[in-house]
Amino acid sequence: MADDILFSFPEACSSCETRWHIMHVWGYDDGSYSICDEVGDHEEAEPEHVTQLQANLEKMWDEYLQYVARTGEDPLREFNVPRTKTKKERWRFLFADSMLGPICYAAEHGSRTYGSYMRWSLKRKDRAEPIANLPDYVKDYVGLSNPGQPQVIQGYKRLADFADAVKAGTNKHLHSRVWFHDTLINVQPVDAQTLRRQLRRAAKDARAARAAARHLLTQLGLLPLNEAEKSLTQEKEGGTLANAG
Repeated sequence: MADDILFSFPEACSSCETRWHIMHVWGYDDGSYSICDEVGDHEEAEPEHVTQLQANLEKMWDEYLQYVARTGEDPLREFNVPRTKTKKERWRFLFADSMLGPICYAAEHGSRTYGSYMRWSLKRKDRAEPIANLPDYVKDYVGLSNPGQPQVIQGYKRLADFADAVKAGTNKHLHSRVWFHDTLINVQPVDAQTLRRQLRRAAKDARAARAAARHLLTQLGLLPLNEAEKSLTQEKEGGTLANAG
């Protein structure tokens, strides 16, 4: 037996916020065992204890599935359901040169406007929000990381293109201001209600699939009958014999 994880099991916990932990049973070449928690701490385990855990493995996982189906929470992140939603957004930025270096003079997305515009664009300027109000993912993309100088660009990925465009001076009215268009990826978490609904459904489906698989394996003689299944089988056989008599 190589040093490796033999199986993992969920363990309920009443003393922490997550309420569940994932534990791993390790087996070693010398025949010894240990149980490892999520942070990597190992504790020696007797072979009898490992055997008992393995015998109860299906029950422990079913208890976890019941918890997820009841609460819509998956603290062990066992279910591969969408937890974020991704949207492509078309933005345009007005870059300008300044004594502080390149700055983001203004930004637009749909009907949302941020920053300052030319003097002759009073309508847009009146309803524009400050550059500091840009969403964080837009600030990160453009490189606006200094709260004290919210317009100064620290590391926009197309800054070289911006510099070339300013140098060309193609639009005298903009006074070295250049519009750039880019597509940004906006990744947002799925709302909590939707996530809980998806997790409940996934857990119910998982329980149903496990039950169907167990029934099939039992019918094929690959799994032993549990007590409930034995009782049901005996009742069916007794009824069949009575009818035959």
